[in-house]
Amino acid sequence: MPFTSLTAALVTAAALTLTPAHSSVDPAGASAAAAADAPVGFAAVNALGQNGTTGGAAGRTVTATNADQFLEYIDSLEPLVIRVSGTITIESKQGVRPNKTIVGVGSTGHITGGGLDFYRSYNVIVRNLRFTNAEDDAVNIGQNSHHIWIDHNTFSGAVDGSVDVVRGADYVTVSWNHFDHSDKSMLISHSDGAAGTDVGHLKVSVHHNFFDNSRQRHPRIRFGEPVHIFNNYFLGNELYGVASTENAGAVVEGNYFENVPHPLYSASGYADSGPGRAVQRNNVFVNSGIPEVAGTVVEPRTFYAYTVDPPQGVPAAVRAGAGHGRISPAALLQQAATLVVAPGGDDAAPGTADRPLATVQRAIDLAQPGTTILVRRGTYALTKNLQILKSGTAAAPITLSAYPGERVLIDGEALPHTPAPVGGSIPNGERGAIHMEASYWRISGLEIANGPYGIFCRACDSNVFDRLVTRDNYESGLHIQGASGNNAILNLDSYGNRDPRKNGESADGLAIKEGSGTGNVVRGARLWNNSDDGFDAWEFLSPIVIEGGVAYGNGFNRWNLPDYTGDGNGFKLGGGDEDLPAAHVVRNSMAFRNQVGGFIDNANPGALAVSRSTAWRNGGTGFDFADASATLTRDLSAVNGKAVDLGSSSTGGGNSWNLGGTWDDAALVSTDPSILTGPRRADGSIPSSSFLRPKSGADLGARL
Repeated sequence: MPFTSLTAALVTAAALTLTPAHSSVDPAGASAAAAADAPVGFAAVNALGQNGTTGGAAGRTVTATNADQFLEYIDSLEPLVIRVSGTITIESKQGVRPNKTIVGVGSTGHITGGGLDFYRSYNVIVRNLRFTNAEDDAVNIGQNSHHIWIDHNTFSGAVDGSVDVVRGADYVTVSWNHFDHSDKSMLISHSDGAAGTDVGHLKVSVHHNFFDNSRQRHPRIRFGEPVHIFNNYFLGNELYGVASTENAGAVVEGNYFENVPHPLYSASGYADSGPGRAVQRNNVFVNSGIPEVAGTVVEPRTFYAYTVDPPQGVPAAVRAGAGHGRISPAALLQQAATLVVAPGGDDAAPGTADRPLATVQRAIDLAQPGTTILVRRGTYALTKNLQILKSGTAAAPITLSAYPGERVLIDGEALPHTPAPVGGSIPNGERGAIHMEASYWRISGLEIANGPYGIFCRACDSNVFDRLVTRDNYESGLHIQGASGNNAILNLDSYGNRDPRKNGESADGLAIKEGSGTGNVVRGARLWNNSDDGFDAWEFLSPIVIEGGVAYGNGFNRWNLPDYTGDGNGFKLGGGDEDLPAAHVVRNSMAFRNQVGGFIDNANPGALAVSRSTAWRNGGTGFDFADASATLTRDLSAVNGKAVDLGSSSTGGGNSWNLGGTWDDAALVSTDPSILTGPRRADGSIPSSSFLRPKSGADLGARL
């Protein structure tokens, strides 16, 4: 997804100074809003091999009433929901292993004397607890820990930080907490010398917290970007509200500052730390100073959707909803809702880890917004396709995922239309081993093969398709059609898909076709050996962004289909019966050894943009933009049937054909794709290599 920037604008003092409004705001509904069953913000983002933050929902539920039990449970290797009942006295900082939910019972859950330490941990939820008098930090999230949600807790009396996020931690949400007269509330990066571990990490969302007469660090930030601070209530913060330093990037919006002399530091740095960047917008300042803003910051919407509440209502909502004891037991139970599917399960079972369901469809039927469906290893041979016809919500998407570390195959070979006869058609509802007409789903880690399409998604919005394999299907591997927007296709491998019914002319690795809808993004896809094209945007009229993708070996008749008509392009960027314009964008991508073209406009007259991409050894033209109003920048074409075909409306510069010289195999560092086409990294990304990089060091072409 492309990074977009926000330019800081200083608002006049008159616009910032308001009289207190919270006494007149009706807090009705605040508790319901506060008791969300899934995090909002970075803890909800699919990244680093983790699908949002679900805590110990896949495991059993236990109750700790003393320190021995509590320490045993947080150190366990198994997923657990740990209910804390009563006061637990511990010392120092105690390590929490991955896949845990730690939740207070009613208003009784209390941790005192020590704190929680996250060392290379992940997927942990801490909710509804009171932390008092920690001898160091109450919560320390460090050493590359990720996907941690700290929610509805009360902090007071810590000797050091209440919640610190340091040493390369990432994808953290801190929400609806009460920092009650604390000194050091929240630190993001522990040192000015921590750039080596922290730059590129420390993505943190801080929302709906009550910084109640706490002195400083709400938060103090170094290096992290973006740190998203929204809808918090800052009251009587003696030293400052937010400090962005050491080139950190903070977006501060929709907050309410009351009696805060220094709401925001950035351009001047703070103490011994150098300047940072900060954007502030739509905040309320009552008896408070002028915020200091500087530079531009990565937009949080690059990573996740969110809604900012009107800031005038924040004090009432946060007073009513923040802190421990504010969530009903029903809400806490709902938060942990997970359904497990396993071979040998029973569809009459409750879908727990020890009594799993038998079929994925039963889990889909039972799912509600916020449900996570975990599928255990095995092959699930379908006799009817999976139908996803209900939607999650923006705040509570539905997740369908392979159990962590396990291989799950959804096999559609026994379905109708595998294959359909030559010239035959497939009814809409029977398209796809997985047929979707739904929004706000996260589907990840599954392998889908031998279906009449792998996944067919019509009129679907705001879905995430992450680390999927769609292979050997009898139509396109992943196909999105109709009015569909804001879908993210991440780290897809799609190969070997073919369509005997159309003699090979329709089965693509990834197709986003015949529709419209903004916000669709494809990142890190590998699309190879499909009968038609790697990627096809036929008649999709809204911009699609493609980044870091690879398409190779497409368009060859590997199945001996008669009268073969596969097109054989790497990236087909539009086209249609009417050739309507669409402004698709391709960045840092490669097309090689395709039967025909590398990157082609397919008669799309739109304002296409292709930058820092490479076409190598394609049978036809490397970059074919004879009809588009295209902008091509720093692209590399080498050893193709033809380097480039540009129409009179296409522009650009810094490309291999602009620079001149001989662009053959000898001009490249490596022509061995084995690393790029080999196993992905643990986080799903394509492994880096020197494949097809210019030997001269010229700044053009893809870097994968």
